[in-house]
This record gives sequence, structure tokens and C-alpha cells, in this order.
Amino acid sequence: MKPSVSAGRPAGAGTFVSRLASGTERFLAHVLDHGLAAGIRQPTDFFRHFPPHAIMNALAGEPELRAALLVETTGIKRKIALRKPAAAAGDDLALAFEEGEADHDAVLDIFGPDDRVRFLDHRLLWAYATDGEFWNAGAADAAKKDAIDEHMRLVLSRALEEELLDHRAMLEPLTVERLVRALPAKLVTKVIERAISDGSSASPFTYEAFLDVVTTDNLVEHIELPVLWNDVVVPKIARACDLLTEGDATRAKAKASADKLVTGTAAAPKSASASAPATESAPASASSPKIPAAVTGAPVKKNGATSTAAGKAPAKAAPPAVPSGKSATSAKAPTPGTSATAGKPATAGSNGTGLDINDDVFNELGSDSDLSVETDVDVIDDVIDELSDDLGRSL
Repeated sequence: MKPSVSAGRPAGAGTFVSRLASGTERFLAHVLDHGLAAGIRQPTDFFRHFPPHAIMNALAGEPELRAALLVETTGIKRKIALRKPAAAAGDDLALAFEEGEADHDAVLDIFGPDDRVRFLDHRLLWAYATDGEFWNAGAADAAKKDAIDEHMRLVLSRALEEELLDHRAMLEPLTVERLVRALPAKLVTKVIERAISDGSSASPFTYEAFLDVVTTDNLVEHIELPVLWNDVVVPKIARACDLLTEGDATRAKAKASADKLVTGTAAAPKSASASAPATESAPASASSPKIPAAVTGAPVKKNGATSTAAGKAPAKAAPPAVPSGKSATSAKAPTPGTSATAGKPATAGSNGTGLDINDDVFNELGSDSDLSVETDVDVIDDVIDELSDDLGRSL
């Protein structure tokens, strides 16, 4: 096989394009290329992970590529280089580095990203690419923050493009509550407007639709990078593509177990009403859709005080009637796994890929074409409060 000099990067082009066969290989090649281009990794880092003998041994069946590396680094004649076995070629390359005759960048120009992925162990390449934990360095290294953010965007967007994960796999680990708390009010407003629009046209509000509004750029900007890495990249991309070394896999499993333990002990279900006793609660009527108070103008309790959204006066609600001969405590709560609106079973998604929001708040919002979303900050805060309580089960 002839060496692919700077494989996948056409002469004069500034953007790398992998020509490998599989999505995982192309993804890995792009991560390797961009890591060096953005300064996340240095050429010396690569040769620390892959010494000259390791490279030449991996190229034992590729005399043309070995010869190209030796000609560039040692000046040896090509015919002689072609006759050198892998072990001898490794000795020559190591000596060239020791004597300062070999340039790390020049070697990597010849031994391009595609060739590295073709001939080197994928798990070891991933270990090199993630060594130093760039996602944890952003806060401490302001000078590199832009490059770090750009590299995270590359990882997420390339994984989506290569179909290594879908929109649902990217969003589910982030949770609705975390998203609505982290995203700015304007973006939350756009999400609600899109959900209303989709609901009014009887279209499901999907994960893909969400990411049409809230892009990967927005996620990287507003979600902490360690969260994106540990909750999305490691389990949904690296583990799924078998890129984790044994040590990486062990650490990932330990973290997942710890997260599950914390979630199981700290996340307590919220009561249907914080102000009324549970014994007086009654199932909501199927004909009366539950619309967030910030949109309807109903009173909202905030910071210990009751205010009215959109400046409307609160209406007094009559207490729920208790059937004759039955105590208030006998009111039957909705069965777990069913919707409170009409006893409908809760679903995991409208069509297996969408958010189950149309059957809950967003669809109810979309059912009224006269509704509009206020853009006042206080109103958006109220919408966020409602979304956290009412849509937590949707993703």
C-alpha cells in the first residue's frame, strides 16, 4: 500500500476529510486531526504514546510507508529504506529523533490521520486523544477555552454526522431540568414556540427538532464540558464504539455506579401540590389541559409570595368535591406509568425517536392556536419552573 501523505487532506486544503470506510474510523481520524490542529494535543504527545518502534512494528506489512518515513527523517535512499525490516526501521527513526534529525510534524504529515487509524490500535489512539482531559481544563486555562470548546463541538457534531449516536442519545443524559436551568431564557422561549408550532400541526416535537433550536454549539456554550463528556461522550460514543481501554472502562463504570447511587437516594418524587394536602388532590380532567401558569396568567407562587403571570388577577378555585360516603383520603391517585390527564399510559416517545411532550404540556399548549408566549424574563422563569415539574418525565 502506498503511503497516504497527510491522508485525507488534499493538497492546498485546510480542512481534513477522512476517506476511511466506517463511521467510527472516520470519527476517530477527525478527532486526531482536529486535536493537533486546535492545539489540544502536540506532536510530541503522539510519539510519547506511540514510540518509533511501536509505529514501525504496526507498519510491518507496509514497506512503502515505512520507507517514506525513513526517507523524510533520515535522508536514506528509498531503495535501501524499502529493504529495511520493521525493527531496523524503528531503530533508525528512534535514532533520528534522538539526534534531532527528525521533525515530529513532518513525520505526522506523512503518517496522516487516516493511516494512524488504519494501522494503530483504536483504543490506544483514543487514550492519546483524551490524555490530559481537555474537557476539565477549560476553567483553569482561559487562553485555551475557545480551542477546547471548539474541540468539544467537533467531537459531538462529528459523532452525530457519522451516526455514532442519535439526537435522543445526546439529549436524554442531560435531562430536561438540567437543560432548562442551563439554557438562556431566549432559547427556552424558542423551544416552547417550536413545540407549540409542532403541536398545532399535529407533528411530534422530536429530539431532532429540539436540536434544530438548541444546537450543539449552544450545548457546548451553556452546559459544563465535564457533564457533556462524562454523560454523553464516554457512554454514548466511546464505550459504544469500543474505544475505551480497560482503565477507562473501569473508571466509567465506577462513575456510572456512583451517579446511579446518588440519583436513587437524592431524587425524591415531588408531590402534586406543595400547598394542598395530598388527601385532597384529585386527578386532572382530560378536557382541561394543564397549561403552565406563566402562559395562562394563573397565580404563581415564587420566593414565598404569590404573583400573577402576565398581570392577570388570580381566580379563586373551588375545593375538589369528595363523593358522599367516602373520605377525602380515598381519592385514588393516578396509577404509576399512566398520565394524570386521562389515565393514558405514559410513552417513551411518539414514534420511538421523539420527545413525549405532545401528550403532556407542549401538546396542550399547541392545542390552543390563540396562545402566545411572553418573552418577559419573569414569565420565562415561571415557564422554566413549570417545565421542570411537568416535563421531567418527557425525556
